[in-house]
This record gives sequence, structure tokens and C-alpha cells, in this order.
Amino acid sequence: MKIMLKNLLIFLNLLLKFEEECAGVLIGTTKDNIIYPIIAMPVENILKSKVEFLANPYDMVVAHIIAENYKLNVVSLYHTHPYGMPIPSNKDINGMKMWPIPWVIISKKGIKAWILKDDYPIEVELA
Repeated sequence: MKIMLKNLLIFLNLLLKFEEECAGVLIGTTKDNIIYPIIAMPVENILKSKVEFLANPYDMVVAHIIAENYKLNVVSLYHTHPYGMPIPSNKDINGMKMWPIPWVIISKKGIKAWILKDDYPIEVELA
């Protein structure tokens, strides 16, 4: 699996200007195990926390409606670790069990993507 993030990298890196964790979804298509995100849609972090997020459920529903209206899919979740590494926390891993799509984590140390395999996070290639 590979995620083609090139067109969204400027936007994703700008999220690090915020002190609170930012979150959102990537909307796009998948072909031959390659994810092509087209839209990065922010969602509200209702926790307003520097170290964790909880996506506003209303925003998540709207993201799925937008994807459906454009005949696209929610292909990935993203969030920032403004003060940490771009690796999944234990809370992220639990969230990945509920949302079994790739998770992109943005930090000052880089951007990485992850998906669970047998309850263990496996890094996804970014291009």
C-alpha cells in the first residue's frame, strides 16, 4: 500500500502551527493498492488538547457525505502530534481498530502513515 501525499504536504505541514492536535480526513480514490487523496478535510478536535484528539462526530458524517456526493471515499484519517513523534500512541492504536484505514500522523519530526495488521501498526509508504 502507498499513499500519494505530494499535493497535500504543504497543507499538512501547516497544521503544525497549531498548539492543539489537529485532525481530519483525506478524501479520494484507491486504485491498485495506491491511495490518491484529493481533499484534506479538517474536523474539529472536540477535546481541544495538545496531546490527544477526538473528532467531532458531526464533522465525520459530513466528510462521508461529501465523499459520497463526489463519488469518492474517505481514504485516510490524519492528525498531528505537535509535541511528539509521528508514530501511533496507544490511544491511536485503539482508534485504528475502530477506523481500519490508514492513519497519517504529522509531527515536527516528519510525516508517517500507519495501518493496523494483526493489531500492530505497520508503516505505510508515502510518496
